[in-house]
Parts: sequence; C-alpha cells; structure tokens
Amino acid sequence: MRIGIFAHTESQQARALVELFDSEQDTQCVLFDLSIPSDAETSISPDKLFFAGERVDTLDVAILHGYSYDNPVVPQADDFQDFSVWQFGYLSTQQNQSYLFSLFSEMSRRGVEVLCPPRAHVLCYEKTHLLYRLKRSGVSVPSFILSNTMDDVVEFVSKNACSVWRPSTGRALWQLFTDRQREFLINADKPPVMVAETVKGPFCRVFSFRGEPVMALKMGYPNAEPPENLEVLWEYEPSQKLREACKLIYDSSDIGWAQVMGVEGDDTFWVYDVDTDPILNWLPDAQRVSLLDSLALLLAGKQGEKKPLLEAEERSPLFLRRMLRILFDFEYAKYGN
Repeated sequence: MRIGIFAHTESQQARALVELFDSEQDTQCVLFDLSIPSDAETSISPDKLFFAGERVDTLDVAILHGYSYDNPVVPQADDFQDFSVWQFGYLSTQQNQSYLFSLFSEMSRRGVEVLCPPRAHVLCYEKTHLLYRLKRSGVSVPSFILSNTMDDVVEFVSKNACSVWRPSTGRALWQLFTDRQREFLINADKPPVMVAETVKGPFCRVFSFRGEPVMALKMGYPNAEPPENLEVLWEYEPSQKLREACKLIYDSSDIGWAQVMGVEGDDTFWVYDVDTDPILNWLPDAQRVSLLDSLALLLAGKQGEKKPLLEAEERSPLFLRRMLRILFDFEYAKYGN
C-alpha cells in the first residue's frame, strides 16, 4: 500500500505521522513537499501524474496538510505599483495554485482516495455556505445570521440569551458577541460577520475519519487564576447522535479527515464548524500521540484495538497570556478607579 502525505517539510505533525510508518513492511509512506521546490519536475498528462519527479496517480491514499485554497480572483492593480513586476509574481503564485488544485482533483478522479480534495477545502472556506449545506443534509446546526446590518443583528441577538460571532471565511474561533463587539463589527462599511445562538452543553472537538469519530474531546473553561490554564480536555465515548452527525458530514461534503466542532446537547449534537485540515500540535502530548497513532492505522487500512479513554489533560498556559494579564492589572490599577 502506498500513502502520500502532502505537506510543507517543516511540519512537525506531518513528519511525526510519516515516522509511524517506518517499521511497516507492507506500507510505504511518502512525504511530498507541498511548497513545490523550484527544481521540482511536475506534470499532469492523460496517462500519468507527476509531483516533484514521482508518480502520484499510483498512490492508494493521499492526505493534504497545510494546503490552502487561494481565491483566484485578480486583485485590483495599485496605481503606484509597477504592474508588470507585480503581475509576474502574482501569476507565478496562481500558476502553482492552479497546478495543485488540478493535480489533487485529478488524483481523486483517477482513483486515489484524497481524504480532503480541493472541493472540500473550497466548501469549508465559505462557512455560511458550509453550514447551510450541512443543515440541508440533516445535520443539526444552530440558528445563525450573516450580516452587517445593525437592525437585523440586534433583532437576532434579542432572541437569544447569549450569542457568538466569527468571520465568515477560513479558520477562526467563535467568540462571545457582546455589545462592544456589536458596536465595532456591525456597520454597512464593514464586511458582514456570522452571529449564532449558543446552545446548552459542553463544547467539543471531534476528530473524524471517513465519517467515524476517532477521538472526541470535551473542553472545560480556561482558568484565569493561578495556576492558569488555557482549558482542560477530556476524552469521552462518542454518543450515537455524534456518530450520526459525523456520518452525515462525510456523506454530504467528502471531508474524509476532519475536526468537527460543536456542542453536545441533551438530544442532539450541534455543529458549529468543520475543519478540513486538523492541526494537532496544540493538543496535550498524550492525546496528540494517541490520535496520530490511530490516524496512521486507519490510513494503512488497519483497525487497531479499542483504546481506553485518556485521562483529562490541561493545556499549559501561554507565556503571552500571563504577561497580558499582568499588563491588564497594571492598567486597571492606574485607571480603574
């Protein structure tokens, strides 16, 4: 079996995953440099697909890590820039983007299982479109609005005890939507943002492979008092409603390896976001190692023994967080009274 991992060579996550296959006799795992080296020979032809001098249409499975979808709309030229120089750099970047998009799409069409093909990245880039699509497929999605109109937003948040907001594209966190955020973000001269209701229950991050939960983590709130932590994460047994949500997401989006973020409610799992390229380096060591080990087995087509649930783990506090807290205390001491 041949597995291809397309990632930037400096990715610790990709290198750790490749190392797990070093002792496998019947599985070959190849790391391809996603940044496309300047001397790399690449080709898309009717009978062969080459990437950096190697055939990739003979792979069984491919996983993309660090692949970013770039909107190929030509930006407006700046009157004070040398357009000829600027255009060359821009077109060079877009040619690489076009090649990668075409390569991975063609690999998928020719029988390679690309776990998150470009079409899945495009879908997840537009979060409003993604959530509406999931909702039409039967996934439970909280009520939300995309707007920069004050009256509409005020009316929406008045119906909810608490609301959260996020940008409408790419990777971002949902944050509390307070009056201060509303006054700053909502204006006709600013882009619309997403505002959603909050539902009761613990916030969860679930890592899903081909529509099946691999690891489900409930997240506790950060502790701002010493000893500080960013949050506490503990693994739990996926509920039936969570399994159903992961299966529906996979069937409707073709996202084979995903991080599903949502809230475990009393009678359903509410989906707030789906990430096509889960980043694992932020996880505590034991959880990250266990998840990578499970992912390697699944990529190789093997089913490992059921593991006992891991104990709760704290995310260590960031030094910057502690220093900001000290700075805020100084400012409060000076101006708070």
